[in-house]
Amino acid sequence: MPRSTRSVVATATATVVVAAAAAGALATAVRAAPAVVRPATAESVWLVRVSAICHRYQRELQKVPAPATVSSTLVLGSLAARALPLLEGQAREVRRVAPPASLQAQVAALLHDDDGAILALRSLRVAAKREDLRAAQQALVVFLAAQSAARQRSLALGITC
Repeated sequence: MPRSTRSVVATATATVVVAAAAAGALATAVRAAPAVVRPATAESVWLVRVSAICHRYQRELQKVPAPATVSSTLVLGSLAARALPLLEGQAREVRRVAPPASLQAQVAALLHDDDGAILALRSLRVAAKREDLRAAQQALVVFLAAQSAARQRSLALGITC
């Protein structure tokens, strides 16, 4: 092995050994350090409560199968009929948890997106009952966009589910 290659390998090995030792020392220090308990803030309390609501409804929504086809008003109507009460219930429960002043604008935007998703799902249900496939498909696209926007806002707020 050429001398320059040996020195690079030796330096890299030494760096890995030092990094591993430092990581081990840090892990030991972290285990030995007393836990820091911070008082709950209004934001953290709100996030915990809303995340719990979200988790509960997500478990139920996961039981609603994705449509096998979007070419059937019967399939789309069934999707709307199963998902709509869950989404309405979740929105209703989240609204009962008053957000702290520091989060009110963000929460209002989230609820606006949720309302858009719910309205689109209601439109999908009506279109499916009329057997208007085109309108049902358009409502599905609007629903998916609004639901995606609500999901992004919830992640930005720190809601976990």
